[in-house]
Amino acid sequence: MKTDEEEKDMESQIAQETEVAPAENEVVVSELNQPIWSVVSFEKCIKSSLTYDEALEEMNDLISQKISGLCIITDEAANRL
Repeated sequence: MKTDEEEKDMESQIAQETEVAPAENEVVVSELNQPIWSVVSFEKCIKSSLTYDEALEEMNDLISQKISGLCIITDEAANRL
C-alpha cells in the first residue's frame, strides 16, 4: 500500500509528463492579429482579409456613415454568405 507522500509524488510526476510546453523559439500569434476577418452588412461582405483591429476600424467608419447591420466575422464564415 502506498503512503500519501508516494501518491502525491506519483500524481506530480504524471502531471509533469502530461504538460505541454511551447517550443523554445515558438511564437504564438493571436487570431485577432491575423488577416482573417471580414466586415459584413445585411446585404454583402464589405471588406475581408483584415486583422480584427482593421475590421473594427472599418466597421466604425461605416457606422459613422449611418450604415447599419454591420458585424465582424471570419473570412471563412463570410464566404458562406
